Amino acid sequence: MSVRSTLADAARRALVLCARGTLTKADDKHLFQECDIQILKDEKKPAVERFQDYGFSGYPKKPSQKQQGGSGGGGGRAGDGGGGGEDGDKLAEMIVEFLGSERTHAVITRLDDRRFRLWGLKEGETVFYDDQQQKVHITRTGIYTRTPFTTFSTIIKDEPKKDAFGKNEPDDKGKPSRDQSLEKDDNKPKHLSFIYKDKNEIIIKRQDEDGNMLSHDHLEDKKNTTETPSLHIVLDETKDSSGKQKKKITISTDSTNTVVLDEIKKTITIQNGTNVILFKLPNEDDNNEGIFHTTSETGVIQDQKNKQVLARADPDGTKAAVLIDGLGQMVYVGDITADRPASCRGTIDTNGYEDIDNFAKKVLVK
Repeated sequence: MSVRSTLADAARRALVLCARGTLTKADDKHLFQECDIQILKDEKKPAVERFQDYGFSGYPKKPSQKQQGGSGGGGGRAGDGGGGGEDGDKLAEMIVEFLGSERTHAVITRLDDRRFRLWGLKEGETVFYDDQQQKVHITRTGIYTRTPFTTFSTIIKDEPKKDAFGKNEPDDKGKPSRDQSLEKDDNKPKHLSFIYKDKNEIIIKRQDEDGNMLSHDHLEDKKNTTETPSLHIVLDETKDSSGKQKKKITISTDSTNTVVLDEIKKTITIQNGTNVILFKLPNEDDNNEGIFHTTSETGVIQDQKNKQVLARADPDGTKAAVLIDGLGQMVYVGDITADRPASCRGTIDTNGYEDIDNFAKKVLVK
């Protein structure tokens, strides 16, 4: 073999060592991503392995229309996000290398897409992005993230990858020992803590390995909820009949112990089981105002508007047991027409006669 032929062969091998190609489609269901590509006009190669950097993986978009080639345009500034390029820039491009200069053994070492690449970065900056204006931008002063959809970050239970028999899969099989499956993201009981955000709400939640809630914060538009196994707090903002913004705060330790502060109804309610105390402020839509204390069997109403106190001892609250009328400054006891038992020592009858030695046997209710 002459030196001339050796140099010619080396030149040929160097010439075909790498080439520029375009993407037809990608398949991400393999340990290495495989791509169908086109290099020369009539040179198409299926299932070419694509090498990506460890810890980073991307699934490129297929061509926007049936054409190959194209250059220039596309993308967007790092602060603006990706957008469409010119008509000739509707597909991803790549650098293809041929190991041993054999065209039968191709691998993809670099892939980019003019349509969506963010440009205009400052020196030293890094950005991760997609085709939907989502990005994580590591700037010189901090980290900026954005999305038109949702963000979700979670702490999961660290688990080894299991084999078909439920045993830990060892490293010597050449597969990752940790469970890297995407299905794990959908297994909510394995999320020990997570933060979820979209344009309408923010959810912060913690739970144990069995899925039992430890704490839960839910921030919605005009409504905030904080919850633990023993405490529940809700701040709810709404508008009253006049259109004014009002708040309602509910604090409860369980289903029977509750405190409610309601600006719309102008009430404060304290409940412990069947015991309820209601503080009611003046309301234009309601003639009653005062303090109401009730249980399942008894009740007391302190009516500030009508200046009277009403005590009852019947479940439905329709009959008064004792009425103290502040307007007339009178307590009705001891009348001959009274038909209810009395339990006070000493009486003042309706004629003003005082008797502090005898027990009143009856009281009159009007």
